[in-house]
Amino acid sequence: MGCRAGECYEAAFTIITIVLALTIVGFVGRGMLHRADYQVAVGAESDPASAFSDGRANLVGATFYSAWCSACAVLDPKLRDVVPEFDGRAVEFTKFDFSIGQPETLTTKAEALGVKSVYLQNKGATGFMALIDRRDQSVIAIISMRDSKDDIRTKIEAGIKTASKPLERMTL
Repeated sequence: MGCRAGECYEAAFTIITIVLALTIVGFVGRGMLHRADYQVAVGAESDPASAFSDGRANLVGATFYSAWCSACAVLDPKLRDVVPEFDGRAVEFTKFDFSIGQPETLTTKAEALGVKSVYLQNKGATGFMALIDRRDQSVIAIISMRDSKDDIRTKIEAGIKTASKPLERMTL
């Protein structure tokens, strides 16, 4: 028995191609390859005008993510289920994806969102979403893989309420 010239090579190449394709499909299905930001419209359908400054939501939900992060693999599907429920609300969701080395692009993105200082403090850390008040760049809450979908909803709702309050300023 045995292979004739070229047949073994073709069979091995076909098997390797199939295994590689199934691996990629598995990673995509589990959210392990790069996925874009959460697509949710920001609006004031049910939130007070005080939840906005300069026409933008005060609250930013920034996910710190990478494809190789096991906590991200647990958290991301929960966020994909919960975040769409906040469509039209006073919160802007984004994702800082550290899977592909693009630090300058991510820094520019953080600056445009008004959360650069929080981004720089956490740059490279992954597996969580920070709920940030963009007015003073304070972190209101952290969402992690340990949070249930209900916990995530509760934290985002509380974040919207907190970011709707006037900032407390120290007077001298």
